[in-house]
Amino acid sequence: MTAMTEKKILSVDELCQWLEVEKARCLALPLNNPEHWTGFEYDKAHHGFDIRWGGYHYFIELSRIRSPLELLKWIDHIAHKEWPGTTPIRIHRFIQAACARIGWNLHASEPIHSKEQARALMTPALRWSILEHDGHACQSCGLTPAMGAVLHVDHIVCVSNGGQTVASNLRTLCMSCNFGRK
Repeated sequence: MTAMTEKKILSVDELCQWLEVEKARCLALPLNNPEHWTGFEYDKAHHGFDIRWGGYHYFIELSRIRSPLELLKWIDHIAHKEWPGTTPIRIHRFIQAACARIGWNLHASEPIHSKEQARALMTPALRWSILEHDGHACQSCGLTPAMGAVLHVDHIVCVSNGGQTVASNLRTLCMSCNFGRK
């Protein structure tokens, strides 16, 4: 006689709780583990994504992605390698994470068409929140106003290259780092 496995019917709340626990478990795994939730993580120091799919390591620097077409080219480049672990859901999660970091809204009904419209969204309140978030220090060299720095709120992906005026695409830089960068 074979043993029967008992099945439990979960409520919606129980299912949601189980999914959160499972997601946390999968996120705690090493990036190269095929069960890891995404297989990538954002590297704030280098402003890019560290991707580890199928035993391979790849780094994508977000400042080099200036348009949605360039993002698609990177994704195509990675997908073409046919690494194990390059699954549709991981690619979907990567697209969402990259667009959120760059400041692109995949589901916007009316995209911002002009640079003037994008720059107009930089309100004093938004500037202040970015300065607060970054601890009133240059994110490149660490200088603060107490050290004589004049701070600017900078677009990581420039508006002229399709970057949006959203918190995830803004950072604090001192005047020297902001004007000195390429």
